Amino acid sequence: MTDTTLPLQTSTTTATQHNWRVVITLFLLNAIPAIPALVIVCIVFIGQDNLPTVAPYLNDLYFSEPAAILTHAISGIVFFVTMPLQFLNSLRKKHIKTHRLSGALVVVSACSMGLSGIWMHQLLTPEVVGMRYIGLILLAVTISVTFALATYFAIRGNLLAHKHWIYRGVAATLVPISLLFLELLASLLFSEHGVVVFHEYGRIITLSINLTIAQFLIQKR
Repeated sequence: MTDTTLPLQTSTTTATQHNWRVVITLFLLNAIPAIPALVIVCIVFIGQDNLPTVAPYLNDLYFSEPAAILTHAISGIVFFVTMPLQFLNSLRKKHIKTHRLSGALVVVSACSMGLSGIWMHQLLTPEVVGMRYIGLILLAVTISVTFALATYFAIRGNLLAHKHWIYRGVAATLVPISLLFLELLASLLFSEHGVVVFHEYGRIITLSINLTIAQFLIQKR
């Protein structure tokens, strides 16, 4: 037990400063999908009739069948607000009950966000299949499994394994954000055919890259 908890007990000024940089970076990255999600939730709740200039730019299903969109957006907002706080040393050490409550929200919202992504795909773009769809399913499963394992090890008291699976889970949830930058890079570097191929396999490639980076950080620490 000593070996598993020791890495989480370090409390130096340098570590705390570095930790704040991690938390702020995660908040900034999460703002990329969180802000549009918040806007969409507000638009759906206000209603199509009350926003005649904005509504035409959204799929009519956002208003006629909003359950999938709202589930995905709201769970995403909850996750993007609570997840960075899990890396805050002061919260984890001084307010353990708040850390655990926040962690429970992270796990539930992450799984809901991942699985509702498949639901939303089936609602909005059911004609899109192939490797891009398989990549979406693989991403949702990876998010759910990694956070489930993180919870399991936390309950068992293996805090080091818990921390490692949190790293992997966060890496998986950052795939849509990473994919935006990689698709932009692909459009600059590849031919039209290459861009089409990357669009098809992008989720799987990006998931592999993110998990590799997470594993590198785990081993480095």
